[in-house]
Amino acid sequence: MSLKSTRSQSDGDGSGSIASEPSPSSLVKISENKTELVLPLKILNDRITCILCNGYFVDATTILDCLHTFCKSCLLKHFEDHDNTCPKCQTLIHQSHPTHYVAFDRTLQDIVYKLVPGMQAEEVKRRQGYVANHTPSDSEAEQYSEEESSQKQADPQDKTKTNGLEDEAEEAESTDCCLDDPCNGHRREDEPILVILDPHEQLKPLDKPYVRLPGIATINTIKRYISLVLRGDIKFYQEYDIFCNDELMGRDFSMAFIYKTRWRNQSNAPMRLNFRPHFDY
Repeated sequence: MSLKSTRSQSDGDGSGSIASEPSPSSLVKISENKTELVLPLKILNDRITCILCNGYFVDATTILDCLHTFCKSCLLKHFEDHDNTCPKCQTLIHQSHPTHYVAFDRTLQDIVYKLVPGMQAEEVKRRQGYVANHTPSDSEAEQYSEEESSQKQADPQDKTKTNGLEDEAEEAESTDCCLDDPCNGHRREDEPILVILDPHEQLKPLDKPYVRLPGIATINTIKRYISLVLRGDIKFYQEYDIFCNDELMGRDFSMAFIYKTRWRNQSNAPMRLNFRPHFDY
């Protein structure tokens, strides 16, 4: 979980970096076929800002079903304070575990950091400052150690259990991925899966049939993407079925599961999925 108090608003409410901080006239240089295009940053603001905090994405997190993106802390706060639906389209993510169906959007976050000057360095600085301000002083740590030691002496039977809890705490602390660099962790080390989407003869092909997805993305994500491209709205996603090697894929099958169980011995080629009109079997 990202550290909410490290974000850029002065009231510390956990929202992302304020989009109005950089000058609206800030220019972004984009090279295309050796031709350099210069665009005002404000033209891209709608693509790189969170609608919950009106700030630039920090720990950009995408809902796997509807593909809408928000700051991680903003989305978690929405789940905690409101409901388990997407804040933008009100699609129900999951009745009880919505966080299992969201993923860190590494590509989008990298784009934000590249477009907004100094944002990544400032975010790292804020997080390091948060850690420094919330690390107990030597006297507090010594006092806590003495209290803990006295508790162990008072109840020696719980010593083994306490040591086990300490080991778990140390392991969790050692795997914390958000303290120093916001780019670390959040499945950044996972290898994305390249998928090519082939249409049935009754459907027109996609303009961009190649998609790169995290392993936890599901068939429902693919179906919503196809619905969005072909019909202009994700609500028609149930009108499509996805096949791999002529086998119907379940809506909750993940890309990693399909890759390991249906695309064996073909690791050098993009995983090929076929989409067809839905048929009630």
